[in-house]
Amino acid sequence: MPKEPVVWIALFGLVAMVVSLALWLGRGFSARSKHFKLKVKEPRLEEAKRISLAEDAKLKDVKTRDIVGIKIEGAVPIAQGESIEILKRAVVEGSNIRGDIAGVKMQGKPEED
Repeated sequence: MPKEPVVWIALFGLVAMVVSLALWLGRGFSARSKHFKLKVKEPRLEEAKRISLAEDAKLKDVKTRDIVGIKIEGAVPIAQGESIEILKRAVVEGSNIRGDIAGVKMQGKPEED
């Protein structure tokens, strides 16, 4: 075993970098010994979400403004691969829609960096 503190500091720094990289990449970290077991795993975010609004709906004589899946104020990123379905197989009769029918509606100015 090395007696120099520089070796221990370098070894600790290397282990810390490997653990940080594993957590950043979403792979997690696991360590075991006789007396303890440590497991750290960061949950992965879902790659694709499905948002469905008024699927198979029957709208008759409805007064509304917007029919929107996601309404965004300012600059908010949307995950890529997100599936947004609006009024899928819906029947709309005699309705007064005074706004937008959209998957995503942005309101206001995007914030500038």
